[in-house]
Amino acid sequence: MSGRSGASHVALVACLLGAALPAEAQDLPAAAPAADARWSLFRRTPRRLARPLATDRPDRTESAYSIPAGWVQVEANVVAWSLDREGGELAREFGVAQVNVKVGLLPAVDLQLLTELWSRQTLSDDGIGEVARAEGRGLAVARLKVNLWGNDGGRSALAVMPYAGAVRQDAAPGAVVRRHPVAGLIVPFALDLGREWSLGAMLELDLQRDRPGTWRG
Repeated sequence: MSGRSGASHVALVACLLGAALPAEAQDLPAAAPAADARWSLFRRTPRRLARPLATDRPDRTESAYSIPAGWVQVEANVVAWSLDREGGELAREFGVAQVNVKVGLLPAVDLQLLTELWSRQTLSDDGIGEVARAEGRGLAVARLKVNLWGNDGGRSALAVMPYAGAVRQDAAPGAVVRRHPVAGLIVPFALDLGREWSLGAMLELDLQRDRPGTWRG
């Protein structure tokens, strides 16, 4: 959910932590799969029926699978670094404690809260050096993933994931760095190709209000 794109991109993730923890709810006797409508945030899917862990990171595409109802999953980058070059302009970004907390609300629906403790972005010009800098707390975004099919079987899976929140403005020469609202829709798709190969794809619509009274993509 960044406003920049470049011809080359290198990302270094020092550590990715994925964990699945049960929400506080009593286990119920179950003879039904994870997709059974009886399971919810307050009636946790039993461990023996919970679908396998699926993370949205470190892939470049989001997962099409939701987490089981009543479970909590935490994904975190301890540190992340990226380099983006376009023409004679070089952008570097360093982030600390990027966290995605997921809560299974229903068998095919989960709520996600993304935040970043701190990040710094710098822009440099080949002939000038550093021309802009932005740093401070990063994004704070809520997302709702709804799996349309494929959560518990089949060769393909599709989900829709609307989101809304706030991000820090990208570094730009002469710009006043501040946070602004963002919203959008992500549509992740997964396909099992067989022989331990899989295909992931994603459509994404991003809107941001970085100018008063104006939303733009």
